[in-house]
Amino acid sequence: MGDLNEVDYERPWKKILVIGIIVVIVLILGVLVYNYFSKPNIEGDEPENFEEMFLQNCLDSCDSCEQNCYDMDFMQKAESEIDESLCDNIINEHLKNECINNIIITKAIQTGDDSLCNSIEDEERKQMCINIVEYSLNPEELPDEEE
Repeated sequence: MGDLNEVDYERPWKKILVIGIIVVIVLILGVLVYNYFSKPNIEGDEPENFEEMFLQNCLDSCDSCEQNCYDMDFMQKAESEIDESLCDNIINEHLKNECINNIIITKAIQTGDDSLCNSIEDEERKQMCINIVEYSLNPEELPDEEE
């Protein structure tokens, strides 16, 4: 043991390491506290009007893709209402086809009528639709995969 006034020249890195660790911990805590208090407090599980919130969030986050936001909004409404006519409002052809196919699949499952799947043009999606309907009617039997 040495004198209290004696300088320990052999271990100055320990002080620097301890100070560095303290600074990192303070920074991490600061970021966590900031993130916690900067998030909006939404009460309840579901927003009051999810469709409007979805569209507004999309529009706020994208300046040049406004039409995509509207297309996604129409798609979400069409699928939630199971209304194929709402898909006609979608400009993007790929999204429009996806919207229509998703509604056809939903209707086929609801009615148990796999013949509705025949109106799907994409063969993989058509077969997937048929398999899903068959499985929904007979959940204990998995449909055979076509090779």
